[in-house]
Amino acid sequence: MIVYLNDINETLADEILAIQIPSYHIEAALIGFSGIPQLMDTVDSIVKSEEIFIGYRLDHEWAGFLSYSVEKDTMEICRLVVHPLHFRKGIGGKLIEASLALASGKKIIVSTGSENQPALNLYKRFGFVMINEIEVAPGIFLSLLEKTVE
Repeated sequence: MIVYLNDINETLADEILAIQIPSYHIEAALIGFSGIPQLMDTVDSIVKSEEIFIGYRLDHEWAGFLSYSVEKDTMEICRLVVHPLHFRKGIGGKLIEASLALASGKKIIVSTGSENQPALNLYKRFGFVMINEIEVAPGIFLSLLEKTVE
């Protein structure tokens, strides 16, 4: 079940990190880079974040989160995380669908490690196209994707 979160308190931030950290460790292994900024997040940085969070509950527990920000006519997906125990259950897709429903008339942008093929495939399945690739560390590339929602 998708839940739109209005208030990120310390308890919820801790629950977000309990999903985010294992998820980003998987991405770090896929792309060969442990310097992913979200691996450095703390309860305090999540609480103070200006991002808007959507959570996915499965069997009375959090299984994934998506956060985004909006500026004028652009929505940026800042993080999409699913706990590794819940990979391949369609949760990431449901979170993307929820973001698309919120983005009517906007362009959505997102970035992921260029070697993170599961994430790239997921975004492409929803019609995102790669617009650029940038080197963020020696030999480590980030793919930038976008989609315009009518």
